Amino acid sequence: MDLVNILERLNRKERFFLFKLVIDKTSFVLSDDLLKRLQTVTSLTIPRTAFFATDYHLDWLYAALTLYKEQDMHGVFSITNVAVNNNQEDIDLIIAYKEEGYYQILLVEAKGTGSWTNKQLESKIRKLQAIFGAKLEQCPPDVQVRFVLASPKKPKRVKVSNWPSWVLSANGGVSWIPLDIPPDRLQFTRCDQNRIPSNLGTYWALVTSEES
Repeated sequence: MDLVNILERLNRKERFFLFKLVIDKTSFVLSDDLLKRLQTVTSLTIPRTAFFATDYHLDWLYAALTLYKEQDMHGVFSITNVAVNNNQEDIDLIIAYKEEGYYQILLVEAKGTGSWTNKQLESKIRKLQAIFGAKLEQCPPDVQVRFVLASPKKPKRVKVSNWPSWVLSANGGVSWIPLDIPPDRLQFTRCDQNRIPSNLGTYWALVTSEES
């Protein structure tokens, strides 16, 4: 059983297939721009034809790894330390391919507006650690995993002291690539009569990304 094939067959996101229909493509390929950005922070040469999916459920990722280890597509498996079907937590982008006898899995978490919060990131990291292990000890020896953040601005004040070593960059920090979002995007916000954002405001206004 091939790990990439299992990951691909588990992808049931309608938005993925709808977008394929929208752009009139029977298959996707990764852009050169994205591949260059990822290579800068991971040193990996990723093929344009590598499998990828968006909004990929972490349950699916856990299932794929389990099926690959057990080599049993029709088995019934006990739930251990991973909270299966507990929520719909996902990863924004997954890329997977096999090269020189190793499966490479890249997990990209993106944020378009606002700032990263340690609470949000720690929740995602805890689930990934439950799936892969603190030192990837729950992975078969031929599986390698990388984690990358993508956002318009580089994350600041992110606490990584409790993150597994495999999640971190080579220098022990956060692996990050820039995400291009035009500055003229409009945001619908609730506010007071002076356009000051307020959850209890009785007015609304449109602001740009630079104003928010």
